[in-house]
Amino acid sequence: MRIIRKQQLWATLVVLLGGLGLLVGCNDDTSKVGFSTQPKGEVLTAKADTLYVDARTVEIPSIYSRSTYTLLGQLSDPLFGDLRSSYATRLRHAPGFKFKHEVEGGKIDSAFVEISYSAWAGDSTVWAKASVYEVTKPLPDSHYSGDISPYLDGAKFLGSSSYKAGDAQGDHYVYVPVDKSIGQRIYEASKHHPEYFDNQKAFEENLLRGLFVEASTGSGCVLSVYSTALLIYYTYREMGKTKDGSADSLHYKRGSYRFANTNQLYLSQQFDFKNREALLQPNDKYSFVTSPLGLATELTISTEDLNKVVRSDWNQKTRRLFNEAILTLPVDIPADGKTVLQPPRYLMLLPANSVSSFFEKGESHLTQSDIAYLSTEYSVLTRQYVFKNISALIAKHVSDNTTAGGATTPEVTKPLRLYVIPVRLEGGSGGSSSSGVTGVAHYLFPSGVRIKLNNRKIHLGIIHTTYE
Repeated sequence: MRIIRKQQLWATLVVLLGGLGLLVGCNDDTSKVGFSTQPKGEVLTAKADTLYVDARTVEIPSIYSRSTYTLLGQLSDPLFGDLRSSYATRLRHAPGFKFKHEVEGGKIDSAFVEISYSAWAGDSTVWAKASVYEVTKPLPDSHYSGDISPYLDGAKFLGSSSYKAGDAQGDHYVYVPVDKSIGQRIYEASKHHPEYFDNQKAFEENLLRGLFVEASTGSGCVLSVYSTALLIYYTYREMGKTKDGSADSLHYKRGSYRFANTNQLYLSQQFDFKNREALLQPNDKYSFVTSPLGLATELTISTEDLNKVVRSDWNQKTRRLFNEAILTLPVDIPADGKTVLQPPRYLMLLPANSVSSFFEKGESHLTQSDIAYLSTEYSVLTRQYVFKNISALIAKHVSDNTTAGGATTPEVTKPLRLYVIPVRLEGGSGGSSSSGVTGVAHYLFPSGVRIKLNNRKIHLGIIHTTYE
């Protein structure tokens, strides 16, 4: 990165003098560089610089998620490579569960696994097959995605079903008929071992560890799954009136119970990627961002370039303010047929070393406004993402990583490394990026975007002021 334009802007100076309450600052006592509120009567010197920020594509193989949302299916994209998604889920029961009725003949009628999905990516007309297995090993207590194959040893095949994503009308479901012995086991336990339903641990250790679901055949479509449940159907007898109400009569009725996954349980997700090695190679023209994560764009402002700004017009009495820094990521749309994926709705900008803790703690751009920045919503008209003002992020990094004292010239000792990753807003109203938002999560939907670079770099406009 290098500074390519440096000049005094009197119009900017007038604006800054009129709006000092909006300037980014910190305490003079803790910063020799001087990012403080400007004292009355001081004259500000404003400068605008355009920086070139180094950009490259990096791999992030694991994502953190506390929701029941996941993906199921296989998709091959000409640009972004191949994705295959499968998952293993625990199922929840009500403490003290028992069958309300006496099952006719003591035999369960049938059992199904219900896969509920809200959307899909790819071709909704292709046929695929979902296969379900009973997991017999304890599943990992982790909210991170990863390789779950070690936990599938000894998994028992329960059933499979073919489907087309676009066949469903309204609510979307795939029903997989499974071995009804799993329902029989649960029924008999409710009669003879009620202690198995005392808590989740007892249920999993004695009755059902979980289910593994995969798209065993078919490629070209990925479902966005929001719920997985085991449905158990049975018949029972009940006395009631005849249709005309004149006499008592014995009726045979159908009953069912549902055991579903919830966000209180761990969901083990596995995302397999292939044929994307070229996207990770050094590229002068583009960087890439994909979901379910996989690829992110890393932005780096070097210590050399940070020091060029920090030392600009510096002397022992100088104090500096970072007033505004607007980061724009221009999007390059591939030609028709080059990709089936769409750009994600929002991107999040975070320090590279804060990504894990940010999602683990359930933070958002509202609770961590000094380090987390949400982009503007992607638009096909503007074809760009804009982070409106990241000056506080730059100021914090400089303040935390600068050595200075006395007559010593200030020196920023660490580069600023940032990740650009796709996110989903939780809560909110009307698609607003702030109103009603309760959290931010990794975006779990097949998507991809190609960011335009200028010789491996991205422009960052910055306005900073100095005073004595």
